[in-house]
Amino acid sequence: MTTPAPTTIDHSALTKKSVLVVDDEGSIRFFLKKFLSSLGVREIAEASNGQEALTYVQAHPKVNLVLLDLKMPVMDGVSVLKEIRAVAPEAAVVVVTGYPYYQGADHLFAEGAFEFVVKPVDIDYLEQIVRVSLLVKQNPA
Repeated sequence: MTTPAPTTIDHSALTKKSVLVVDDEGSIRFFLKKFLSSLGVREIAEASNGQEALTYVQAHPKVNLVLLDLKMPVMDGVSVLKEIRAVAPEAAVVVVTGYPYYQGADHLFAEGAFEFVVKPVDIDYLEQIVRVSLLVKQNPA
């Protein structure tokens, strides 16, 4: 029996990916943008509410990853998630929320969320999720 060769991931590929950070708190957006930059992501956009996020995704349907807050003014994260799925079905959407006991978490996955992460985020876990969503999910073997 032949063992398949291990899959290698080109981490420099992160420089070619685009990420949208959506959160109504400026300090969270700032932190997430710095974090993504430290991973090598070069194209990082931000939105402070759900409507801004949807407008961005409509103009950039090839966005690779959306880090999406759940509770925001104008349009909440659940509504945005549904709309993103219609406009950019290939985008990975990671819900990042301060509500650890959110009752609708299962519903988020049913709507197409890639992952659900609770604030304050475990930075090592978030790094794993970002790498998997950008390098593995979008480049299946």
